[in-house]
Amino acid sequence: MKGKNTLRDKPFRCGGLFKDYSKEIHEITGCEQKCWCCGRDMKSHVPEIKIMPYTATFRISKGKNKGLFAFRALCRQCAYRYGRGVVECDGNTYMEPDEFSEKKWKEEQ
Repeated sequence: MKGKNTLRDKPFRCGGLFKDYSKEIHEITGCEQKCWCCGRDMKSHVPEIKIMPYTATFRISKGKNKGLFAFRALCRQCAYRYGRGVVECDGNTYMEPDEFSEKKWKEEQ
């Protein structure tokens, strides 16, 4: 966990309002993003590879916004590192990053 915020629910795969899971976080939000936990750049610098964003809900436990919730962008490694499971784009919860195959999921659709 980070600082004054506490993880509320399971992290989930971010697809925006239209459930478009093919975009990186900067394509969804329109601005550059870094992982909230590790600070890693969330934009891929390799043309054919995309970094798929994850999001988690955090309860703010200190300061003027105490009791409110905030959504934060996470990289895949940090989303799974919490150990609560991650809700992937198929709607199922996975505990390990290698359990979900995006390639298989795309073929089934």
